[in-house]
Amino acid sequence: MALDGGTYLVSWRVTAERRGTVAVAMSGGVDSSLTALLLAEQGYEVVGLTMLLHDEEERGDASAVLSHRCCGTADSAVRAREAALKAGGRHFTIDARAEFEKHVLDDFEREYSLGRTPNPCIRCNTYLKWGFLFEQARERGIEFFATGHHARIARGEKNGFLLKTATDPDKDQSYALWGIPRRLLGQTLLPIGEMPKSQVRALAARHGLAAAYVPDSQEICFIPSDNYRDYLEKRLSEIGSLSLERAMMPGDVVDAGGNVLGRHRGVAHFTVGQRHGLGVAAGYPLFVTRLDPSTGTVVVDEERGLWRSEFSAGGANWVSIDPPDEPFRARVRIRYSSTAAPALVSPGGRDYFTVTFDEPQRAITPGQSAVIYRNEIVLGGGIILE
Repeated sequence: MALDGGTYLVSWRVTAERRGTVAVAMSGGVDSSLTALLLAEQGYEVVGLTMLLHDEEERGDASAVLSHRCCGTADSAVRAREAALKAGGRHFTIDARAEFEKHVLDDFEREYSLGRTPNPCIRCNTYLKWGFLFEQARERGIEFFATGHHARIARGEKNGFLLKTATDPDKDQSYALWGIPRRLLGQTLLPIGEMPKSQVRALAARHGLAAAYVPDSQEICFIPSDNYRDYLEKRLSEIGSLSLERAMMPGDVVDAGGNVLGRHRGVAHFTVGQRHGLGVAAGYPLFVTRLDPSTGTVVVDEERGLWRSEFSAGGANWVSIDPPDEPFRARVRIRYSSTAAPALVSPGGRDYFTVTFDEPQRAITPGQSAVIYRNEIVLGGGIILE
């Protein structure tokens, strides 16, 4: 199957020596494009891999926006191929649409059905990049795997490797990488983690990379309109999910005391912390504090009702340490844009933990990730449950 610019979906096999060959996950953006060039300059043989994630022909007018601003499209694959060839390497587009559907789109729908607010980029990193794509590279004899994420990997004082924050705090993406299996850190390269974003763009422009002038994507890649509610409506019409259908049905908006204030058009249309679009008024600002899809109820309160000190998390992955068996002090981030705050982390098994903050935090949101730090080191993370 040919794509624009001569990129193909093919069955490919690496014939070069294993040592020194690196598979670079390339989205067509400036970060992954420069990553390929930097690794080539360091003596690695570069093999660029781009995942095809979207059926653009089914997206109508939105496909033009999607193609130019997001990864996983035919247009982004062309830019990635140009960068890989400029690095003296090869490039292959891998059809990952089935895996994307299974691990990202299905999860996105399921989480909203449960009244939670997911982060699909973290799912993509964990299951698509360091899952499906990593395995594609390893099966073909490629030793190393690289991405353009702003984060760092360092060797620990004893044995093993550590995931660390980027040196540029404004662009740090370590929050989105807590799901990387620990065993894969030693084979992972993150060469731009030491650079500020301004240097990345300057170097890319100096090398003549077209991606140097492509703006960073801010939206979810499969929702070019940035309106997840419209996407869920379309998804419901396509797949007929009973659980999603329930989450999109009208229900009551109630206050903290259970008093009915009005009606809503589905709990999936709301997220914890939301203020606007509630459809009710009380003479003072109201915020969503809890969602109950089992009863179709949206609970609202004054802002003070958003502040909590404790929550539980599941699906834990300890990316830089052995699974802990005793409580420990750390700093915890509860969303991509938040600041890590001091807390006590109490493990409740290999994949479960609770967090008790020293000070209450605003809008702890089920479905988002709780990521645990000690100084610059990412210890691990999990999905906020309640």
